[in-house]
Amino acid sequence: MEKKINFDSLEIAVNYQGKNYTYRRMKRDILKLSFYLKKKIKKQEIICVALENSYFYIVLYLACFYNNYIIVPINKNSTPLDKKKIERLLKPRIFLKKEINLDKINCQTKEINNFNKQAPNSIFFSSGTTEKPKGIIHNYNSLSNAAKNFLNTINPKKKIKFFSFLPMSYMAGFLNSTLNILYAGGTIFCYKEFNFDLLKNFFKIVNEHKINTLWLTPTNIALINSVHRKQKNKYLKNIYVGMAALNYAEKQKFEKKFGVKCLESYGTSEALFVSCKKKASKDNSSGQLLKNINLKFFRKEIIVNSNSIMIGYFQNKKNLLNKKNLQTFKTGDIGYIKNKKLFITDRKKNIIIKGGENIFPNEIEQKIRKCSYVKDIAIVPKKDKILGEQICAAIIPYNEKKIQKIEDFITKNISSYYRPGITKFIKKFPINSSGKVIKKEIIKYFR
Repeated sequence: MEKKINFDSLEIAVNYQGKNYTYRRMKRDILKLSFYLKKKIKKQEIICVALENSYFYIVLYLACFYNNYIIVPINKNSTPLDKKKIERLLKPRIFLKKEINLDKINCQTKEINNFNKQAPNSIFFSSGTTEKPKGIIHNYNSLSNAAKNFLNTINPKKKIKFFSFLPMSYMAGFLNSTLNILYAGGTIFCYKEFNFDLLKNFFKIVNEHKINTLWLTPTNIALINSVHRKQKNKYLKNIYVGMAALNYAEKQKFEKKFGVKCLESYGTSEALFVSCKKKASKDNSSGQLLKNINLKFFRKEIIVNSNSIMIGYFQNKKNLLNKKNLQTFKTGDIGYIKNKKLFITDRKKNIIIKGGENIFPNEIEQKIRKCSYVKDIAIVPKKDKILGEQICAAIIPYNEKKIQKIEDFITKNISSYYRPGITKFIKKFPINSSGKVIKKEIIKYFR
């Protein structure tokens, strides 16, 4: 039977600030907000949103979907100048910077009307790792299909109790942490953000609500490792990890400390979920392909064919409405399939060409990350008159006194041709708003 959100259920859909909201209550609030918005906005007009995570934010997303409004979530911490730039670019009908009181809206409508599932309903701005932000357009079909593909693959046996704190202004904060859980009929324990107070009380919250499922970024894992001591874990069963490369040493430390395995996944903002591990394994794969996902490879670049690919990139309002649905997407990632599992080698644009040979930085990074003294590493190129490009390494050590140990590890474990010619030890990497390392900035360290 096809998965759908059961709005007639009396099960708890969201717990926010200690208050429970059932699926039936959520439906009523979606209808209320839809009634309110219809007086202010027409179908296919844009609503920009700069809010903290909340129950209202979830209701707003769904109200926009079921009424064919186009929601554009904006990071609430964006500067006023950035918000003005977005406003000039998108010309939204509404820009919500504070919540609407749902209790003050009276609405007699009892059902969600038919809506166009292929029409644009969201624009997510992704900054990527080196490029300027791109407006990625999705519709109801692509997002709901992605959630269904994921759930039909992992096939959860128990009711999901999910700890949600990834920002809803990002794709992962909505799709991974919200839509997935609602389609599964689970409960979302919604928190505003992953700040120090939440980090400090992380396992207290997990135990209090009997949380069994999480989506974490590699940064989340490193922070949890740094703050919490080894402890028994009663409830956590499934921890999915994505959005960036997972540090091998941090993964091992987390699994050993808390007794729960990390399940790597792979996806892009444009093609959404592609693969995920169903159970823990020692390989560094991103798991098996999800249902309804097919891959092709052109010169090792991963090309996705699925039912969850974006409509297109935002250019202007006129082009937005004329975009046609896509069936394939070139990811820009290099990889391969082995034993029915997907392995990501690197980003196409990160490849270093040394002496005419393609060298994949990620492969070198993964090997060096196995050194227990390495907190993080980035391999980047430097122009070389003889070889074309030289291999350079920027390394963040756990302890500056252990630098010689790191250098010895590299000498022992990396063959001379693939060994970094220049290594610099630094305190932190430049990152973008979604926590990804900006390699373009690291390259400047080696000029």
